[in-house]
Amino acid sequence: MPEQTFDELEDHGAEHEPETSKRPAARFTGSGGLSVAIWKQQGEKGPRYTVRLDRSYKNPEGEYQSTPYLGERDLLRAGQLLQQADAWIEQERVKFRGQGRGDDERSR
Repeated sequence: MPEQTFDELEDHGAEHEPETSKRPAARFTGSGGLSVAIWKQQGEKGPRYTVRLDRSYKNPEGEYQSTPYLGERDLLRAGQLLQQADAWIEQERVKFRGQGRGDDERSR
């Protein structure tokens, strides 16, 4: 099943997964096989997020592989995806603060 580009996804390009899932909370996919996945973990002071950037490619046998290494032409696209991920995380933090539990988060 081919992945969607970030223009095809709802909510500014994020795919959402249930919090109880072992899958990312959101994923952004762009051109050139680049993708950013965001995982959400519940911490003592509220949610924490980790981000993974990958590039997919076909190996000589025609199978899809994933690598954390980027080519020089991937850098601007990767930056755009990371900006989208950052905006999504900030939006999630605003939601958390809106629930009245995030006073400590404002001091970061």
